[in-house]
Amino acid sequence: MFTHNNYVKVSKLVCLLLLPTACTPLWEEDPQVGTTHVRLESGPSTANQQKVQNTLPGPSKVKPVLPETLPHKSVIIKGSGKFVNGSDDIYNNTPGATSVKEGTIFNFVDADIRHVIKVVLSDMLGYNYFIDPSIEGKITLTTSRPLAKSNIIPTLEALLSANNLALIFDNGLYRVLEANKAARLGRLSQLNGGNASPSGYGIRIFSLKFAAANEIQKIISSIVKDANILHTDNHRNILIVSGNGPQLRAVQDAVNTFDVDWLKGLSYAVLTPNFVDAETLIKELNTLFNEEQNPISGLVRLIAIPRINTILAISSQPAYLSQIEHWVGLLDKEVELTKRHLNTYFVQHGKAVDLADVLNKLFSQGVYEFSNSNSDSYNNQSPSLQKRTKGEFNIHQNQSVKKESDKAALVRKYRPYATSKKDKDRPSFIADERSNALLILATSQEYKSIKQTLRQLDIAPDQVLIEATIVEVSLTDQLRYGVQWFLNSGNSSFILSEAATGTASAIFPGFAYTFANNNISAVLNALGEVTTVKVISSPKLMALNNQTARLQVGDEVPIATQASVSSTTSDSPLVNTIEYKDTGVILEVTPRISVDGNVILEISQEVSDVIKTTASGIDSPTIQQRKVKSTVIIESGKTVALGGLIRDNRSETESGIPILKDIPLLGNLFKSTEETVRQTELLIFITPTIARNTKDALAITKHLKRSLSTLKDNLFKK
Repeated sequence: MFTHNNYVKVSKLVCLLLLPTACTPLWEEDPQVGTTHVRLESGPSTANQQKVQNTLPGPSKVKPVLPETLPHKSVIIKGSGKFVNGSDDIYNNTPGATSVKEGTIFNFVDADIRHVIKVVLSDMLGYNYFIDPSIEGKITLTTSRPLAKSNIIPTLEALLSANNLALIFDNGLYRVLEANKAARLGRLSQLNGGNASPSGYGIRIFSLKFAAANEIQKIISSIVKDANILHTDNHRNILIVSGNGPQLRAVQDAVNTFDVDWLKGLSYAVLTPNFVDAETLIKELNTLFNEEQNPISGLVRLIAIPRINTILAISSQPAYLSQIEHWVGLLDKEVELTKRHLNTYFVQHGKAVDLADVLNKLFSQGVYEFSNSNSDSYNNQSPSLQKRTKGEFNIHQNQSVKKESDKAALVRKYRPYATSKKDKDRPSFIADERSNALLILATSQEYKSIKQTLRQLDIAPDQVLIEATIVEVSLTDQLRYGVQWFLNSGNSSFILSEAATGTASAIFPGFAYTFANNNISAVLNALGEVTTVKVISSPKLMALNNQTARLQVGDEVPIATQASVSSTTSDSPLVNTIEYKDTGVILEVTPRISVDGNVILEISQEVSDVIKTTASGIDSPTIQQRKVKSTVIIESGKTVALGGLIRDNRSETESGIPILKDIPLLGNLFKSTEETVRQTELLIFITPTIARNTKDALAITKHLKRSLSTLKDNLFKK
């Protein structure tokens, strides 16, 4: 029989045999497969732990080889492989087998139970005790071997429990009660880790460190007889159990055996194949290791990480991971380097059609794209094809594709334009607009290069907040020579920089300025002190980089562009062709962010008014337009001003003596007509602000909120 002493001896022998391994390095490298093995050892040494943390994954000492023969990369982290604590005596009791001189032999045969309790508790141990008056009867207690003093109380508890009695230790006094009374009077105590369970009947709280309370409850219910689990608290991870001394010690034994660090016992392997997709390899490995009939099914868990094409293997046995690594090396082969496979790339930030166009031009192919039309052909596809594409191929061809359901028709429909041998040697790209994905037919090596290109192209585009202020300035007195002359005269406190400095560059119109302090209000206030300033519009809009943003505030005015009448039919009506013209404030801006952080703005600004036609007899309104079309370069957050659009507004004012001035011919003697010429100049202030990420966008939003709050305070202040 394998006794406790034998177990202790074997344990010590194993420790002596394993002692030399303490000097071995934490990293083991296998030059055959280029694998780095990590061994995590328990112990107080933090230097080794720091070494592992600073070295992972560690520089490889394996000699470089050609790419064609490069083995797969792998890192194995070995755990302890220990999921159940050993059977060491957690109570620090003396061994059960002792000499006669050190122990006591019991020999009670059909003795009075009160007498046995008195002999054990009072005469032998010298404890104070109390026996419930209702307790009576005969018991038998004999031992063939002597018992140590520390085992006498547990033996007495087992004897009393067999007779439906319980022993409670309370304030230095042992109480012997019936079991049902003991359940109400049992004291409450809390146990942590390997603390010894107190003697006597009671209620114990077991605090768990690693295992879940509900899982330990299942184990205790199956291995501890008559275990009374009062409550399981998963939030606090505790068990509340009631029972006598032997029962509570059995529960404590189970808790200390199974409450172990499960993650520390697990072993992990990170395997990166070179040629085969990680998900494909996992399917093949599951066939080998995780079939239902396989004895080791479930002992190795395989997880695919598609982002880095890596396999994460988890097992309780480190040896299994070495087998997994071996099989990955065998299966990670590219048999046909020229064989093309269908790969799916889901576009994150752009349009699949645009990327397909770029890639097809790069590889000198035609343009392919999906279309949401022709649903009949989609319904005739095979279920697997429908599940993959969720859409329907529609290659731009001159001839329409008829409704066909056989494979030959599908092949003809999805065939590229070019069918020459030269084009067949290139990858193909098809864009699915419905799912915004790219279907790429390429070899593994081609797809790696294509995917690297896609990662550089498929990035979140930058945005530009465009703040524009369009004002009309009356040119009077100090402004009679125009706003440009006024700004150059130096009668203002703000600072300007001309286009010649390179900060702002204007193609048209008359002038362009950049404001160093970005204070448009200061400019408007300075102009407002000497003339009348009218703010026509002050829009704020966000635009993607290299995308045109358009803002229109105004009306669509009908204009007669053509009049026709039938020449064959008399009294035919006159038919006019009407065209609608956009009027009002129309702003189009296309921002382009340069590498150095400047913004190139392509600006098209139009302010138009509708007036009555007086120069001709055409029954259509006249549209007065002022347009600015310019391209400027400016730093993010700076303000550029465009101007020079001066217009003369002529008006006639008639005054005279009432009634008399309306007399025909003679009325001219009693009235006068005054012609007024009013000059105005249109100014456009534009401030671009780059938003490269969510943080920048939130900052812009907060700035707009503060502006609205300030406007609200100014409007409603008393």
